[in-house]
Amino acid sequence: MEFKNPYFFALLALLIPYIIWYVLRYKKSLPALRMPEIAKYRFVPRSWRIYLLPVPFFLRVFTMILVICILARPQSKHTWSNTDVEGIDIMLSVDVSTSMLTEDFKPNRVEALKEIAQKFVDKRPNDNIGLTFFAGEAYTQCPLTTDHVALMNLYNSADTLVLAHNHPFGSAEPSDEDILLTRQVQGMLDKDIRLIDHVIVGADSVVSMRGRGFFRAFE
Repeated sequence: MEFKNPYFFALLALLIPYIIWYVLRYKKSLPALRMPEIAKYRFVPRSWRIYLLPVPFFLRVFTMILVICILARPQSKHTWSNTDVEGIDIMLSVDVSTSMLTEDFKPNRVEALKEIAQKFVDKRPNDNIGLTFFAGEAYTQCPLTTDHVALMNLYNSADTLVLAHNHPFGSAEPSDEDILLTRQVQGMLDKDIRLIDHVIVGADSVVSMRGRGFFRAFE
Protein backbone atom coordinates (compact mmCIF):
# COMPACT_ATOMS: atom_id res chain seq x y z
CA MET A 1 0.00 0.00 0.00
CA GLU A 2 1.15 3.54 -0.73
CA PHE A 3 -0.22 7.05 -0.14
CA LYS A 4 -0.87 9.58 -2.89
CA ASN A 5 -0.47 12.61 -0.55
CA PRO A 6 1.74 11.42 2.34
CA TYR A 7 2.55 15.01 3.42
CA PHE A 8 -0.88 15.18 5.09
CA PHE A 9 0.52 12.95 7.83
CA ALA A 10 2.33 16.05 9.10
CA LEU A 11 -1.06 17.09 10.50
CA LEU A 12 -0.70 14.30 13.08
CA ALA A 13 1.73 16.61 14.91
CA LEU A 14 -1.24 18.86 15.75
CA LEU A 15 -2.67 16.07 17.90
CA ILE A 16 0.19 16.40 20.41
CA PRO A 17 -0.76 19.90 21.72
CA TYR A 18 -4.43 18.89 21.60
CA ILE A 19 -3.78 15.85 23.82
CA ILE A 20 -1.67 17.96 26.24
CA TRP A 21 -4.41 20.61 26.41
CA TYR A 22 -7.06 17.96 27.10
CA VAL A 23 -5.04 16.31 29.90
CA LEU A 24 -4.43 19.63 31.65
CA ARG A 25 -8.03 20.72 31.22
CA TYR A 26 -9.31 17.34 32.43
CA LYS A 27 -7.32 17.56 35.66
CA LYS A 28 -8.57 21.10 36.34
CA SER A 29 -12.17 20.17 35.63
CA LEU A 30 -12.30 17.37 38.19
CA PRO A 31 -14.43 18.39 41.20
CA ALA A 32 -12.56 18.56 44.52
CA LEU A 33 -13.76 18.46 48.09
CA ARG A 34 -11.51 19.00 51.10
CA MET A 35 -11.88 16.36 53.78
CA PRO A 36 -10.03 15.98 57.08
CA GLU A 37 -9.63 12.25 56.47
CA ILE A 38 -9.98 10.21 53.24
CA ALA A 39 -8.92 6.75 54.42
CA LYS A 40 -12.47 5.49 54.77
CA TYR A 41 -13.35 6.70 51.25
CA ARG A 42 -10.39 4.98 49.57
CA PHE A 43 -12.26 1.80 48.71
CA VAL A 44 -15.56 3.34 47.71
CA PRO A 45 -16.38 2.03 44.18
CA ARG A 46 -16.45 4.51 41.34
CA SER A 47 -19.45 4.95 39.11
CA TRP A 48 -19.10 3.55 35.56
CA ARG A 49 -19.80 7.07 34.30
CA ILE A 50 -16.41 8.17 35.60
CA TYR A 51 -14.71 5.69 33.30
CA LEU A 52 -16.73 6.90 30.31
CA LEU A 53 -15.71 10.55 30.66
CA PRO A 54 -12.61 10.24 28.36
CA VAL A 55 -14.49 8.29 25.66
CA PRO A 56 -15.58 11.35 23.60
CA PHE A 57 -11.99 12.58 23.61
CA PHE A 58 -10.64 9.28 22.27
CA LEU A 59 -13.36 9.21 19.60
CA ARG A 60 -12.41 12.70 18.45
CA VAL A 61 -8.72 11.75 18.23
CA PHE A 62 -9.58 8.59 16.32
CA THR A 63 -11.80 10.54 13.92
CA MET A 64 -9.02 13.07 13.25
CA ILE A 65 -6.57 10.27 12.48
CA LEU A 66 -9.04 8.72 10.03
CA VAL A 67 -9.61 12.07 8.30
CA ILE A 68 -5.84 12.57 7.92
CA CYS A 69 -5.48 9.06 6.46
CA ILE A 70 -8.27 9.81 3.98
CA LEU A 71 -6.59 13.06 2.94
CA ALA A 72 -3.36 11.10 2.38
CA ARG A 73 -5.31 8.89 -0.10
CA PRO A 74 -4.11 5.32 0.59
CA GLN A 75 -3.81 3.27 -2.61
CA SER A 76 -2.88 -0.24 -3.58
CA LYS A 77 -1.80 -1.40 -6.99
CA HIS A 78 -0.89 -4.57 -8.84
CA THR A 79 2.17 -4.54 -11.03
CA TRP A 80 3.44 -6.96 -13.65
CA SER A 81 7.08 -7.63 -14.25
CA ASN A 82 8.81 -9.55 -17.00
CA THR A 83 11.40 -12.06 -15.85
CA ASP A 84 13.79 -13.84 -18.17
CA VAL A 85 14.60 -17.42 -17.17
CA GLU A 86 16.30 -20.28 -18.97
CA GLY A 87 14.48 -23.56 -19.36
CA ILE A 88 13.79 -26.40 -21.76
CA ASP A 89 10.70 -28.13 -23.11
CA ILE A 90 9.99 -31.52 -21.54
CA MET A 91 7.13 -33.87 -22.36
CA LEU A 92 6.38 -36.52 -19.75
CA SER A 93 5.20 -39.72 -21.40
CA VAL A 94 3.34 -41.96 -18.99
CA ASP A 95 2.44 -45.57 -19.70
CA VAL A 96 -1.14 -46.31 -18.61
CA SER A 97 -1.37 -49.82 -20.01
CA THR A 98 -2.32 -52.87 -17.95
CA SER A 99 1.33 -53.53 -17.07
CA MET A 100 1.23 -50.42 -14.83
CA LEU A 101 -1.21 -52.19 -12.51
CA THR A 102 1.52 -54.62 -11.48
CA GLU A 103 2.10 -54.44 -7.73
CA ASP A 104 5.89 -54.79 -7.75
CA PHE A 105 5.79 -51.22 -6.36
CA LYS A 106 3.42 -50.30 -3.55
CA PRO A 107 0.55 -49.79 -4.05
CA ASN A 108 1.23 -50.18 -7.81
CA ARG A 109 3.37 -48.71 -10.58
CA VAL A 110 0.86 -45.94 -11.36
CA GLU A 111 0.95 -44.46 -7.86
CA ALA A 112 4.72 -44.92 -7.55
CA LEU A 113 5.22 -43.06 -10.83
CA LYS A 114 3.09 -40.14 -9.60
CA GLU A 115 5.47 -39.60 -6.67
CA ILE A 116 8.49 -39.71 -8.97
CA ALA A 117 6.87 -37.31 -11.44
CA GLN A 118 6.03 -34.85 -8.64
CA LYS A 119 9.64 -34.81 -7.41
CA PHE A 120 10.92 -34.38 -10.98
CA VAL A 121 8.57 -31.46 -11.70
CA ASP A 122 9.42 -29.76 -8.39
CA LYS A 123 13.12 -29.71 -9.31
CA ARG A 124 12.50 -27.99 -12.68
CA PRO A 125 10.58 -24.78 -11.89
CA ASN A 126 11.64 -22.92 -15.06
CA ASP A 127 10.96 -25.63 -17.65
CA ASN A 128 7.95 -26.03 -19.92
CA ILE A 129 6.57 -29.46 -19.04
CA GLY A 130 3.73 -31.33 -20.71
CA LEU A 131 2.05 -34.67 -20.13
CA THR A 132 1.15 -37.47 -22.54
CA PHE A 133 -0.57 -40.74 -21.66
CA PHE A 134 -0.09 -43.74 -23.90
CA ALA A 135 -1.23 -47.32 -24.12
CA GLY A 136 -2.34 -48.60 -27.50
CA GLU A 137 -2.55 -44.97 -28.57
CA ALA A 138 -1.18 -41.73 -27.15
CA TYR A 139 -3.09 -38.59 -26.22
CA THR A 140 -2.04 -35.31 -24.66
CA GLN A 141 -3.33 -34.78 -21.12
CA CYS A 142 -1.58 -31.41 -20.68
CA PRO A 143 0.30 -29.29 -23.25
CA LEU A 144 3.65 -27.69 -22.48
CA THR A 145 3.25 -25.24 -19.62
CA THR A 146 5.12 -23.56 -16.79
CA ASP A 147 2.04 -23.90 -14.57
CA HIS A 148 3.29 -27.00 -12.84
CA VAL A 149 0.47 -26.96 -10.28
CA ALA A 150 -2.09 -27.34 -13.06
CA LEU A 151 0.08 -29.98 -14.71
CA MET A 152 0.15 -32.22 -11.62
CA ASN A 153 -3.54 -31.61 -10.97
CA LEU A 154 -4.30 -32.94 -14.45
CA TYR A 155 -1.98 -35.86 -13.82
CA ASN A 156 -3.56 -36.77 -10.48
CA SER A 157 -7.13 -36.22 -11.68
CA ALA A 158 -6.92 -38.52 -14.67
CA ASP A 159 -10.17 -40.50 -14.62
CA THR A 160 -9.88 -42.72 -17.70
CA LEU A 161 -7.86 -45.80 -18.52
CA VAL A 162 -6.95 -47.47 -21.80
CA LEU A 163 -5.73 -51.07 -21.75
CA ALA A 164 -3.32 -52.22 -24.42
CA HIS A 165 -1.30 -55.37 -25.03
CA ASN A 166 0.08 -57.16 -28.01
CA HIS A 167 -0.16 -60.50 -29.81
CA PRO A 168 3.23 -60.14 -31.49
CA PHE A 169 3.07 -63.35 -33.49
CA GLY A 170 -0.63 -63.79 -34.00
CA SER A 171 -3.96 -62.25 -34.84
CA ALA A 172 -5.22 -59.11 -33.08
CA GLU A 173 -8.66 -60.67 -32.64
CA PRO A 174 -9.70 -60.67 -28.94
CA SER A 175 -9.44 -64.05 -27.27
CA ASP A 176 -11.45 -65.38 -24.32
CA GLU A 177 -8.47 -64.51 -22.12
CA ASP A 178 -8.58 -60.90 -23.38
CA ILE A 179 -12.28 -60.63 -22.56
CA LEU A 180 -11.72 -62.10 -19.10
CA LEU A 181 -8.82 -59.70 -18.49
CA THR A 182 -11.01 -56.74 -19.44
CA ARG A 183 -13.70 -57.85 -16.99
CA GLN A 184 -11.16 -58.32 -14.20
CA VAL A 185 -9.49 -54.94 -14.71
CA GLN A 186 -12.84 -53.15 -14.86
CA GLY A 187 -13.83 -54.81 -11.58
CA MET A 188 -10.57 -53.69 -9.94
CA LEU A 189 -10.91 -50.02 -10.92
CA ASP A 190 -12.15 -47.37 -8.54
CA LYS A 191 -15.67 -46.09 -9.27
CA ASP A 192 -14.23 -42.71 -10.33
CA ILE A 193 -11.99 -44.24 -13.03
CA ARG A 194 -13.55 -45.32 -16.33
CA LEU A 195 -12.13 -47.95 -18.67
CA ILE A 196 -12.65 -46.49 -22.12
CA ASP A 197 -11.03 -49.13 -24.34
CA HIS A 198 -8.90 -52.26 -24.60
CA VAL A 199 -6.63 -52.18 -27.62
CA ILE A 200 -4.98 -55.35 -28.96
CA VAL A 201 -1.99 -55.05 -31.26
CA GLY A 202 -1.35 -58.01 -33.54
CA ALA A 203 1.39 -58.82 -36.04
CA ASP A 204 -0.23 -56.79 -38.79
CA SER A 205 -3.36 -55.18 -37.35
CA VAL A 206 -4.85 -53.36 -34.34
CA VAL A 207 -8.27 -54.10 -32.85
CA SER A 208 -10.31 -51.90 -30.48
CA MET A 209 -12.56 -54.02 -28.28
CA ARG A 210 -14.90 -51.07 -27.78
CA GLY A 211 -15.05 -50.59 -31.52
CA ARG A 212 -15.97 -54.24 -31.90
CA GLY A 213 -18.81 -53.86 -29.41
CA PHE A 214 -17.37 -56.02 -26.60
CA PHE A 215 -17.85 -53.25 -24.04
CA ARG A 216 -21.65 -53.40 -24.32
CA ALA A 217 -21.58 -56.58 -22.26
CA PHE A 218 -19.42 -54.98 -19.57
CA GLU A 219 -21.39 -51.73 -19.05
